[in-house]
Amino acid sequence: MTYCIGMLMDAGLVFLSDTRTNAGVDQINTFRKMNVFERRGDRVMVLLSAGNLAVTQSVVNLLEERIGEPGDSLMSVSNLFDAACHVGHCVREVYRRDADSLRAFGIDFNISLIFGGQIAGEPPRLFNGSSISMPPAIS
Repeated sequence: MTYCIGMLMDAGLVFLSDTRTNAGVDQINTFRKMNVFERRGDRVMVLLSAGNLAVTQSVVNLLEERIGEPGDSLMSVSNLFDAACHVGHCVREVYRRDADSLRAFGIDFNISLIFGGQIAGEPPRLFNGSSISMPPAIS
């Protein structure tokens, strides 16, 4: 089980996450579930993730890859709401690409996100990404 907390307070934002992953009784490892996207003096955004590790890392990798490409990215959007929409778009893209393949192997497509931060000129904001969960196929 993953624990992630995001709090919007008068003084700013607080983000906490664990690093424990569990793939069974004897398969306990650690992995970073907090990712920071920052351009000093302009913006800082934090993404906390829980759920299927392959799915969450696919979304994080897609977000990172898009930073260097033309078009919308976390570093080019003008406000934090658009950044949150961009995160959601990346989740949907991974879902379209991978959900059927995961289901074929009886693996859930499962991801939960907390996203927040601040872009210069805006107040800090916090978004709770709705969980997307698709159960495995029933044989």
